[in-house]
Amino acid sequence: MFFAYGWPRALAAFEGAGQEDVVYLHLDSDYSLIVSTGSVQIWTGGQHRIRLGHLAREEITLKNEGLNKCAYWCSSRRLLAVLTYNNVLLIYGLHVSKDSALQTPGSGAGGLGPLDLKRQTFYMQYKIVVETTSNCTDLLGDSRGILIALSDGSFTLWSWHGKFRGQHNPFAVHTEAQNRPQGISRMLSISSRWAGYGGGPGTGGSSQAASLSPAGAAALHAHSSSPRARNSLGSQGSGGLTRSTSGGQQHEDAHPACIESMDYSPSMRMLAVVFTDGRCAMVRTGEGGLAPLEHLEFSHLLCSVGSGATVARIGSAAQVVAVGLTSGDIALYRLWGPATPGGSKPPEPLRVMSLADWGHGPESTGSVADLQWSPDSRALAVSTCGGCM
Repeated sequence: MFFAYGWPRALAAFEGAGQEDVVYLHLDSDYSLIVSTGSVQIWTGGQHRIRLGHLAREEITLKNEGLNKCAYWCSSRRLLAVLTYNNVLLIYGLHVSKDSALQTPGSGAGGLGPLDLKRQTFYMQYKIVVETTSNCTDLLGDSRGILIALSDGSFTLWSWHGKFRGQHNPFAVHTEAQNRPQGISRMLSISSRWAGYGGGPGTGGSSQAASLSPAGAAALHAHSSSPRARNSLGSQGSGGLTRSTSGGQQHEDAHPACIESMDYSPSMRMLAVVFTDGRCAMVRTGEGGLAPLEHLEFSHLLCSVGSGATVARIGSAAQVVAVGLTSGDIALYRLWGPATPGGSKPPEPLRVMSLADWGHGPESTGSVADLQWSPDSRALAVSTCGGCM
């Protein structure tokens, strides 16, 4: 990996008594954005690192709205979306002032002439309270909207103007009519396909049969009479009402899957979703990106329940997906799944990278905390909970 301009280097981002955790970091040729639990900072990109602006949230807002949890920077719109722990979505705009943060009369960076860097500040454009019974767990976006993941396994989409664009669960089955036998049959077959990846023994393939328990049938009938049933299974998440039968054994998906993190590749139109139970799933997006939300479609699973997936990152140039595990290892998978997504088990990884050969076991590294591909997908930066990189 090539670190330009003498990287890595330390930035004096948080000086003083208060120590803040960084929740989001964005680097490009124009800006370096650092979002912590209580503030937002913008620095110059390129060779020199000069702080252009700093926005610190007040104590009363931190108490009422919660600390910053995650964020996403849209470079084309120059807007920043921040999600707090109290399900509040904050959308900040960037204002360039006339005051100079740094001005040099002589040659600037690389001898390109005088350097005049303007101060830049963030200002609040929209504040939205996400009205949901679930917790907001992660967010990402594109130029058209902001995608928020919920703890019930569904997604909500918001415009950059703070408008609600819908809620959708690509892991549940969609039915357009309330009393269509064909729709119910399709719902059972696809739900059993998703629940069949539970990781237990006897998971069948294309010969799976699905049936509803009496309690599940009653819940399905009650749910189908509500307007939300036309779009998804609602708060039941992925397969929350189904029981897949195969090989004489029954596997019931009793709890909805909670989304832990996700990654989006606009060029590949694929979304990687990691669940708290260790699963990692791939979702196809529409031609227009994340909007409309209803075009999100479950593609295939990379990891089953108990695999220990913690984070996933898509390497678009190499068309591979890196999945960090609780063991500290990194599993590499092909981006495109098997030809038959209803297969009996998830695909095998192309390769599993481990530090065990160098004498670093899980007890010293801890689980994988984050991953980041280089632009050409030929190098991978890995950070672990044990403080290793």
